[in-house]
Amino acid sequence: MELNILEMINTKKLIRKIMGKNIITEELIEKRLKAKGFHEEIREDEEKMKELVLDHYEVELTDQWEDGLEYYIYSESTQDGYEVFIATHNPNKICISDDVHYYDHDIAESLCEGIRYSNGYGKIYVDNLEEDFVIEAMETLYESIYDNQTAQVIDNLIDEGYAEQD
Repeated sequence: MELNILEMINTKKLIRKIMGKNIITEELIEKRLKAKGFHEEIREDEEKMKELVLDHYEVELTDQWEDGLEYYIYSESTQDGYEVFIATHNPNKICISDDVHYYDHDIAESLCEGIRYSNGYGKIYVDNLEEDFVIEAMETLYESIYDNQTAQVIDNLIDEGYAEQD
């Protein structure tokens, strides 16, 4: 039975070769992604990754408070000295159950949502742009963009007559 499967695989490869179909490889995908500005080195350079993500979503992060920004992320202290994090579209109407976070591990996802749903315009206020959650959000968004670009490259290659590897 295994011989038949191997024969089938080799037959498919031979048919593709005869038909002139090229095979999509990881190297080809990486080459196309690199031509679009997506490559492994970006993941290692936090500033370039941040720039690419913000350019993609057409959003700017700022640590300068202004009224009317798209989204706000900042910390406040409670009356008894605990630090909480606020992530909101409207700092004048804070909903305790939706906008206030006791732990900062949720803030990266809040920043991702603020960026994703900014509709390509506006600034997002972050009171400390050096916080770990900013880099975490950029990494998450970069991975999402990279995955989408990879799928688009594969679709384009298929449209060009390439075949996926078995």
